[in-house]
Amino acid sequence: MKQKILFVALLLIAVSAYLAIGQAYIPRPQYAGNELLTDGKPWVDLRTAATETAAAGYDWTSDNMVFYEMVGNSSTNPSTIAAYITATNGIIDVWKLLRYGTNEVTISFYSAKDSTGNDEDDTFDFELYAFANNSNYGPAIPVYITTGNQCIVGTGVCAYQPVSGATHTTLGRWVDTINGSDKWPAGVSIVNSGGNQRCTINFDLRGKRYLLLRTFGSGGGASEAGEIGAIITGQ
Repeated sequence: MKQKILFVALLLIAVSAYLAIGQAYIPRPQYAGNELLTDGKPWVDLRTAATETAAAGYDWTSDNMVFYEMVGNSSTNPSTIAAYITATNGIIDVWKLLRYGTNEVTISFYSAKDSTGNDEDDTFDFELYAFANNSNYGPAIPVYITTGNQCIVGTGVCAYQPVSGATHTTLGRWVDTINGSDKWPAGVSIVNSGGNQRCTINFDLRGKRYLLLRTFGSGGGASEAGEIGAIITGQ
């Protein structure tokens, strides 16, 4: 009997040691995808700071508002469209820059420089569109559109590029006012508009993958913002 008890005890010790060693060597990913994360995404560029994309916004009565014509140009082969998806062109793949399945996003605008070096109260407009996954010929879905110089640069200092940390050539400032038309099916939220603080636009992507941001009315004239950029984060 004593031998049986001793055998069982030794067996239990051996099994426990095996399990402990096995657990120690099981590789664990830093992020398995099922953790509850509420704010773990970095700020990334949605649009690199630059002068206006165009003199005016899209015209729905004459422009073909489909993905591959709006991203690049009408002669772009959809199979090579990925080359045009960069913040330099004002379009990003949210799933690649943030992560697959990103839902709610937050966007902030800033002015990098102005031709007069005094960009407080300078104005601009923008239009923001979303596109579904694998939608080479799919339609643009408007998110938010402003017209009539309704976005205003505030006095809050933005001396460095918010993502890279590069120093702005002239003192940049955050945009503190956004006014326009909410086109998104679920609605957007504009936070801190008009309060001389960093203003943000927030909304749920509803499964959409790509975002396109175009600015206009920001050519650096007497009352126009000179270079407008935008950053985005999400969860």
